[in-house]
Amino acid sequence: MKYLGSIFALLTLILSSCAMIPESRQESTPAAAAFVEDVQESTPAETSTAEEVSEDSIKVVGGNEETLREFIAQWLAPVYPDGSSQDITVYIGSTPTDVPYALPTPDDAHMIGSITGMWVDYLLIFDTSLTSKSIHDFYAQSLIEKGWHEAPTSPGQGGFTGQSDLYSGYCYGEAEAFLNVETPSISDGKTGIRLSLDVSPDPYMCDAAAVTSGYSYESLIPQLKAPKGTLIQGSGSGGSDRDAEITASLQSKLSAAELVEVYNQQLITAGWNMQNTGTGEGAAWSHWTFRDEKETDWIGVLIVVKSSPDSDTLFALLRIEKNK
Repeated sequence: MKYLGSIFALLTLILSSCAMIPESRQESTPAAAAFVEDVQESTPAETSTAEEVSEDSIKVVGGNEETLREFIAQWLAPVYPDGSSQDITVYIGSTPTDVPYALPTPDDAHMIGSITGMWVDYLLIFDTSLTSKSIHDFYAQSLIEKGWHEAPTSPGQGGFTGQSDLYSGYCYGEAEAFLNVETPSISDGKTGIRLSLDVSPDPYMCDAAAVTSGYSYESLIPQLKAPKGTLIQGSGSGGSDRDAEITASLQSKLSAAELVEVYNQQLITAGWNMQNTGTGEGAAWSHWTFRDEKETDWIGVLIVVKSSPDSDTLFALLRIEKNK
């Protein structure tokens, strides 16, 4: 509690100082080394020895069904700075019986498991020997045949994104459901399929008018791609007539400082001007300025903070507002 309290105080200080950015710019450091993400498998029997199951660089040591269940529950628990949580159910090697749409899969797709109660209503996880492009070609044809259509997109709209090679979104009927198809690379010759189904989609997901209407300040934020080995558990965005922000819950072996370095490099590439950067207890941040196409000046702050000192869960925030 003391740790989180100090983090909250630090965040408050950073946000309150956003409007007082100095004019001098510090040089950013090189991007942090990435970690390779892969699929983990559990050993079936409890053991105290260093018996290991490995795939590429992933090693799983020890455990039994009880400890595996405890690990999954702890790993998937959404930990945010406000301490909120959600009801989550994990299905190993199966799908829930109440999935309201018959979602197609390639012939050789292998069911890994499913999750309900996270940032989407259903998350179905498979793997296949097909390439990422072949998977998306398959869904582009098979979903259209089942009454789905491609979701509208907003060019230039940014946010925190993962390392998947391709994402594609589909809507059913008149915004009745939204399906995101994600294809992360698992290993040589194996590609993941993650089907995220939302049966109560927000208007911007399927309504072309909603995508292009209202304030467009979120489009000023570039896409920030996570380094390999960092998983985007959930993300969000919002804006008003003066500001916009994106958020994400991350799982990563990298520190907050290393993640901020990676994102700093991408912001610089996108034409943003870094004013300063710093680190604190379990947190890192950077301050930014930029000018949009209408010659409007903006200030921004990027913050990444760990949920606890020993946790792999981090919270990321990028907020921009008009410079007064």
